[in-house]
Amino acid sequence: MIDDFKVPSDTGYVHDSYGTLEYINMTELKNKYNMNAYFPTTLSSKEPHPPTGFVVLAPNGNYGNILNKVKLIKEYEIG
Repeated sequence: MIDDFKVPSDTGYVHDSYGTLEYINMTELKNKYNMNAYFPTTLSSKEPHPPTGFVVLAPNGNYGNILNKVKLIKEYEIG
């Protein structure tokens, strides 16, 4: 998990700059490393001020199956 991370689907979340970790190539993460990224489902407007984003990174398979059942996060869909 990386806290204070940019949430691609909700620009209202505050995030820090982590240099090379600021922008993760989601396609490469999925295809090269067989991992998925999970972001919050709660809208930033519903979070305490200031809302800070996060990302959970996990390998596909058992972890992904478990994380897909958690309602507070959703798997990032590569567009």
